[in-house]
Amino acid sequence: MDSQEVTAAAGRPSQFDTLTGVVVRRLREHLDVTAAGTVLRCTPAGSLRHAEQQPVVGDRVTLTAAAGRTGVVQTVQPRRNALRRRAAGPRPDEQVLAANVDRLIIVVAAADPKPKWPLVDRYLVTAEAEGLAALICLTKVDLPGASAARHGAALYERLGYPVAYVAADDPDGVAALRAQLIGQTSVFVGKSGVGKTTLVNLLSGEPCGRTQAVSRRTHKGRHTTTEVAAVALPEGGLLIDTPGVREFALASAAAGDIAAGFVEMRPLLERCRFRADCTHTHEKECAVKAAVADGTIDARRYQSYLRLVAKGNDRRQRGDAGPRSPSGDTPADGGFACIRCGTPVPYDAHGTRQRNHCPLCLWSVHLDVRPGDRAAGCGGAMEPIAIWARPGGEWALVHRCERCGAVRTNRIAGDDNEAVLMSLAVRALASPPFPLDRIGGAVRA
Repeated sequence: MDSQEVTAAAGRPSQFDTLTGVVVRRLREHLDVTAAGTVLRCTPAGSLRHAEQQPVVGDRVTLTAAAGRTGVVQTVQPRRNALRRRAAGPRPDEQVLAANVDRLIIVVAAADPKPKWPLVDRYLVTAEAEGLAALICLTKVDLPGASAARHGAALYERLGYPVAYVAADDPDGVAALRAQLIGQTSVFVGKSGVGKTTLVNLLSGEPCGRTQAVSRRTHKGRHTTTEVAAVALPEGGLLIDTPGVREFALASAAAGDIAAGFVEMRPLLERCRFRADCTHTHEKECAVKAAVADGTIDARRYQSYLRLVAKGNDRRQRGDAGPRSPSGDTPADGGFACIRCGTPVPYDAHGTRQRNHCPLCLWSVHLDVRPGDRAAGCGGAMEPIAIWARPGGEWALVHRCERCGAVRTNRIAGDDNEAVLMSLAVRALASPPFPLDRIGGAVRA
């Protein structure tokens, strides 16, 4: 054994040593833990197998070293924070992706696949709730169409979030990002195909994870990374790669928690008439809605907020019981909660291309200038005020916005409440703008 081998052997943990380490990979039955300058393949102790807090990547743990670079994890130390989400599936379990995180790196591709900004908003709400510093990383900025993505990212820069612009063949951009992450534990999140694993490989200087090209047929990422794993930065720090997602369900569904996660809304929450009880959707004298109307709050961000609140209402209506069957009120792919009566409403509508009002009470929300464009920026509750018979005899609903007074027409759907439709149809006869006893005299005259 030469001198280098002697030195390396002296640094290795001996059997039965008690060590402190950090979990860098979680497998089905094992944990990889870095401790005493090496990585040990560990099993959790029996007392941990059914513990409420299971060890995840980023956790600091105590372990007992065993022979052959193995060990047994005995305890999990208290966490500073955690990146968590509501797990997919029929159970409302909370899933912890990583622990003791300093920075959340939200990776978005400038193109191929195209940016999904509402998903970015979800990540930011989670970062605000957990007290994580967030950084948005726009990858593939060398591809055609990147200018539109840069424009979208500029909104977040105006809100105070740092944005990094990188390309795989741009070492300067990668080096600038690496300089911001030294000495920190950073977790990378985003859709499949945006380049998370490629970025981690470039930052760490070694191929730590497998990558695949985006599908040419669908222009969507292929699900390549299947587990959460961490690698070390050469200059110090930890980079945690996560599997790509298409959805990210918030751990909390309360409107107040969601609003607090929008940094531009937070200073306005105490100015609303109903303060903590205001959902910022239909209430009068709402400071948030007023800020949307005057352009202080971006309309697209407000629509993200409305969608999150609607999904939260849907979860509460279901008691967090998970997606219902196709025959239930709420489909597995979501829907929205009525702004007026709270009824869970599926997106699918009978007899029309898109759902735009509650089939029970017929109320709607002022979101569109043209059907489906989500460009109104008002968000006021729209009251059904009348029925309009289109040419050919088809009925349409007439809605008026309680907030701005805008009037819109919408096709009725096959499952709309017939009693409410009929009450709207006869409203003009029940409450005419003139005395009914004068009709006969006017005719005789």
